Amino acid sequence: MLLSTFNHFSLFHMAANILCFVELRLQHSEHSGSRAVLLSAGVISNFVSYVGKVATGRYGPSLGASGTIMMVFAAVCTKIPEGR
Repeated sequence: MLLSTFNHFSLFHMAANILCFVELRLQHSEHSGSRAVLLSAGVISNFVSYVGKVATGRYGPSLGASGTIMMVFAAVCTKIPEGR
């Protein structure tokens, strides 16, 4: 689950994840977390994705850092609810 965080479906998928991550780091660098938080978010989001796929019977790869980025966005929104 850790290594699938660094794999992507396509170049566009990877570029979109990089763009979101850079934007997150520029906007909220003090709140976006350390490497350990990011890696943990990647593993947790991939695990939840796998559980959801097994529960619905829709099997397929879970690739990319999209879940990681969404978890960090959620953490930032929780810490700074009045932020833009």
